[in-house]
Amino acid sequence: MGRGQWVRNNPEAHPVATRQDFSEELGDVIMMLMVAGLVDGVDPLDALYAKMERKLNEMDAETRLRLATFTSNLEKDNGSSD
Repeated sequence: MGRGQWVRNNPEAHPVATRQDFSEELGDVIMMLMVAGLVDGVDPLDALYAKMERKLNEMDAETRLRLATFTSNLEKDNGSSD
């Protein structure tokens, strides 16, 4: 799926979604996952960090380099200076 495309269930029954609509849907999903985790006594961010650390440790050097390059390119595309 390319940028600007958003696939949804029953598209004929909904107006064309905008980037703002997509952004709000992402926010809703993230919020629901955060609340579900916290209600069950799991800090979703701690779980995310632990998973990322485990996955990064499992990666070989070439994959880590590709990931670092991809991340750097995303930051450039988004105008981030960090």
